[in-house]
Amino acid sequence: MTSVPVERTRPSDAERDRALAVLRDGAGSGRLSHDTFVRRMNVVLRARTRGELDDILRDLPRTEPRLVTWTRNLLGRGTGSPSARSASP
Repeated sequence: MTSVPVERTRPSDAERDRALAVLRDGAGSGRLSHDTFVRRMNVVLRARTRGELDDILRDLPRTEPRLVTWTRNLLGRGTGSPSARSASP
């Protein structure tokens, strides 16, 4: 049995969700127009291979979605840093 290159395997639902998050972030940050976002979203939802997902996201940064970053920062502020806690009397 021969192995299939990763780019030619079917994407999982989680991979599609991550691709959609990258597109939403791109549209939210002004990198994609609404029409481009909708067109690419349809491609992601119809993608039959991981390579198709990679192609549609090639020109966008692959950072975590802004909501995840915001939540992480919000939770981080609530705990305070260890040095700040030890410096207080």
